[in-house]
Amino acid sequence: MGGHFESRLEDWGSALKSEFHEEAKGGGKVEKRRVDVQLDYDDEFNVAKATFCLAFLLPCFKSTMAMELYLGHAQLTKSVARGLGLTSHFAEAWDDREAANLASEAICGKPLPLYLAPKFRPLLVTFDGEVEESVVSKHLSEFLPEQFSADPVPGLAAQLRKSRERWGQDYETRPTHLVIVEGSPYPMDLCDFKCGRASGSYWHRDDVKDCFSCPEPKQNQSALREICEDLFQDGARLDLVVLDTASPGIEEWFLMEKYCRPRHIIIMNTNMPLHQGWVVQRLLGQPGSTWREILGGMIRWGDFPGILNFIQDTHWRFLADLGD
Repeated sequence: MGGHFESRLEDWGSALKSEFHEEAKGGGKVEKRRVDVQLDYDDEFNVAKATFCLAFLLPCFKSTMAMELYLGHAQLTKSVARGLGLTSHFAEAWDDREAANLASEAICGKPLPLYLAPKFRPLLVTFDGEVEESVVSKHLSEFLPEQFSADPVPGLAAQLRKSRERWGQDYETRPTHLVIVEGSPYPMDLCDFKCGRASGSYWHRDDVKDCFSCPEPKQNQSALREICEDLFQDGARLDLVVLDTASPGIEEWFLMEKYCRPRHIIIMNTNMPLHQGWVVQRLLGQPGSTWREILGGMIRWGDFPGILNFIQDTHWRFLADLGD
């Protein structure tokens, strides 16, 4: 499957402006449909383009829902939302099964899966502790995002369900249903331990243990648990998560792994200490693991001062669970 991913990324990663025009069986024509995609990045094949392409490919692998931790400056949010939205635009045009199968073969390399409805609307939920309205208006206004608060937790999942029902058929103006949850996925007041060293202090022998001592949130305490327990019942799984926490994210990943059970993961800053590169080793290193690394790359941030030049170049990796 790794080769399949790479071949599809090669096909679509460089063709950010493309036309789909296929011959139907029996001499018929599939409607010519132009797809214009603008990504505001200069690198030949950077993480923004990769994220866009991976989001676009998700429906090939039973996928219509993504999450992001955290929103930040929203560049990756925009890439995921545009990739998912492009897929829904294709689905909107699939008026018959034959045309849908041709489109699916061009995109996914295989006929349209039986489980995928001809029309659907992908969902992207992104979290951030403090949402900057200027960031939302600059990068995400095209998606008309809805904003919810992570506090109070009870009722948050119901809000999301009602939102899905309200906007679920709005393909024209909102090809991707984007929801921004303002607040922490893990309740800030539940744990005071942090993996850091206060100014003027030394590490003590038990300090590192405190990094892993935060308790599991109970029901109605965690926004992320509330949403995932509601959405992913009876063995269902989250399709994609983008991890860009700028911290070890131990508590966030605990909730993600237990309650959301993602199939695909894009992890940023995997080479940096005090970030989430440890998740890669956790998933790949377990005996009998079905997780595989499919794609990776590097982002050049520039000449910043600092020990070992860690902040100048950052790495990202894409993992997929091939066992389900």
